[in-house]
Amino acid sequence: MEPNDETEYIYILSNPSIRWYDRKDKQSKPLYKIGKTARSVECRSNELYATGVADPFKIEATFSVKSITKMEDRIFNTLISYCYNPKREFYYCKLGTAIAVIERLINFYDDWRGHGTQQMSVGDVSLCASTLDDYDGW
Repeated sequence: MEPNDETEYIYILSNPSIRWYDRKDKQSKPLYKIGKTARSVECRSNELYATGVADPFKIEATFSVKSITKMEDRIFNTLISYCYNPKREFYYCKLGTAIAVIERLINFYDDWRGHGTQQMSVGDVSLCASTLDDYDGW
């Protein structure tokens, strides 16, 4: 299969009405919606708001990527321990953690694409996952 040459987007959104309660810190904290779109992130954000959410979504970060479905799967697999509900794409890690993981995965795969390699080793997944420890501190 040929790689997709069209740029698509991975996004991180937040919404003041979508939060989780951290029992340890006894605080309400944001959940982040991480997803993909082939359209503008603004358009996707507006679609999500139109589905009955109390407040509009705020765009926290946008990343242009190729092979978007594979990249989204890699991001979700790396952040799986922070997934709030396995049937939804909301995560309770710090925003900096999510950004760092996504940037690291995108950079990693961009480097590998340049060398013609398509597989990621267990050690490489650990490298991306170690980002969680570096940036997270709930």
